[in-house]
Amino acid sequence: MPSQKSDKSLCPPLPGVDRDHQIIRQLDYINRDSEEKMVQIFDMLEDIHAHILEIGETAVRLEAQIGAKRLNRKKLAAEIGKLERESGEASDNIIAIMDMLQYQDFHRQRIERVVNQMRGVANYIQVLFASEIDDSRRSSSAHFIQGDEADEDLMSEEEMAALVEAYNEELR
Repeated sequence: MPSQKSDKSLCPPLPGVDRDHQIIRQLDYINRDSEEKMVQIFDMLEDIHAHILEIGETAVRLEAQIGAKRLNRKKLAAEIGKLERESGEASDNIIAIMDMLQYQDFHRQRIERVVNQMRGVANYIQVLFASEIDDSRRSSSAHFIQGDEADEDLMSEEEMAALVEAYNEELR
C-alpha cells in the first residue's frame, strides 16, 4: 500500500474545477462563518441579558427604598413595575433568541458532519484507487493498435462510435 501523503496530495482538485466550486471548501466556509457570527451574537446577547438583570435588581432596590421612605409611592411604584415588566419581556425575548441560535448551531454541526463524511469518502476513494505507479509514468491510452502503420488502417471517431452503437444494438 502506498504511503499516506498530506490531504492536498491525496485529493487534488479535478482539472477545470476552481476553488469556488469545491463543495467541501464551500461548506467549510459556511460553517466557519456561521460559527463566528453565532459566537458574536451569543456574546452580545449575554451582555444585554446581564444589563437587563441589573435593571431588574435596581428596580427591586428602588422599590424597597420607596417603601421604607414612603416617597410619592404610587408614581414611583408604577414606574418600577413598568421597568420590571420590560426587563422581564426583554429577558424572555433574549432567551428565545438564544434557543433559535442553538437550533442554528445544530444545523451547522450537521453540515460539519456531512463535510467530514464527504472528506472520509474522498480519502477512501483516493486510497482505494491509489497506485505505486506515478501518473506521469503510466502508459497512456492507445489510439491505434501497434503495428498499424498506414492511416487507412486506423478507424475514425465516427467509425468507432458506429461500431460501439452496433455492438449495443446486438446486446439489446
